[in-house]
Amino acid sequence: MIERPEYQRRLQTKPCWWWSGVETLNFSEQTSFRQLLAMLPAKQSSDDQILAFLIDLRARFQRWLHQDEFGPTRRQQTAALRALKKSIHTLQQRLAKGAPSQRETLDAVLRSGGDCSAATLERIYEAASDLERDLRISDESNRKIDRAAKIKACAETTMAQGQSLDTNADGEMFPIAIQHEFDPLQPCAPDFSLADAEQWLNTYCNVVDQTLYELNERGGAEERVSLKLSVEQLCEFWQHETGRPVSAHGISNLEYTQRTETEAGRFVTAAVEAMLPAPAWFDEHSGFSGPVRAMTFLPSRHANRARQILVIMRGFVKRGQR
Repeated sequence: MIERPEYQRRLQTKPCWWWSGVETLNFSEQTSFRQLLAMLPAKQSSDDQILAFLIDLRARFQRWLHQDEFGPTRRQQTAALRALKKSIHTLQQRLAKGAPSQRETLDAVLRSGGDCSAATLERIYEAASDLERDLRISDESNRKIDRAAKIKACAETTMAQGQSLDTNADGEMFPIAIQHEFDPLQPCAPDFSLADAEQWLNTYCNVVDQTLYELNERGGAEERVSLKLSVEQLCEFWQHETGRPVSAHGISNLEYTQRTETEAGRFVTAAVEAMLPAPAWFDEHSGFSGPVRAMTFLPSRHANRARQILVIMRGFVKRGQR
């Protein structure tokens, strides 16, 4: 009873097929950056060099936002991976079914080759398609024809889902695939058999399953990756330009303000505000603005961002003191 709402939410979550984290960098200058120059108590670089750094960081910050906070959530990524795992499992079942003679026929078709550059799923799809055609020509039973057609359909679905994973989910799966020495696009060997296909699908299923496990193990709130990357780079920039260490606290007149009350903190906070995308950008990404981690970056959430920046800067200072 307690877990049912969570299970229902998982069922309602839809994958973001074909979503890509790639976005063009926008290096257009903003006049608000010039105000930041006056906030630096000392400078090692020229004003033009500092502005160039800030403009470059702003461009990357906005691309990070697009890729992470305003991209598919962990729940959406796992929904896509669960769908892919289900398709792989269904294909495994389809291949395992049938009389020994039917499996032998499919094995022979697979071994007969075709396109030597074809990947495994493509090879299975082509073999099932050829088998279905031959069975129709030979006027075989509808049951045999239907089995070949179902294998073809399952291979096509699995191939399409694997190719249309969002780039974040695909990136999560990549290092695990390397561990298993698995390449979903590796061409088949000339003597590729049904046993090879089943072994390959088993490895594919294990890679997807381990990726799902690791995503689910993280749990909790998703980190504001873009904010952390930007704040830490700005902290390093402050230290390099001013020659002063970064300090971070939220106390002013003996009161806790929930924002950084140091020179470095005020500079970093102002820089982050200047790097936020234009309102039109948020309109374009409105479909991903619901999660808490994305709402942190909405123009009206100044106080929320300030609290997050304080936490990140405290962590930066603490690591530097070790």
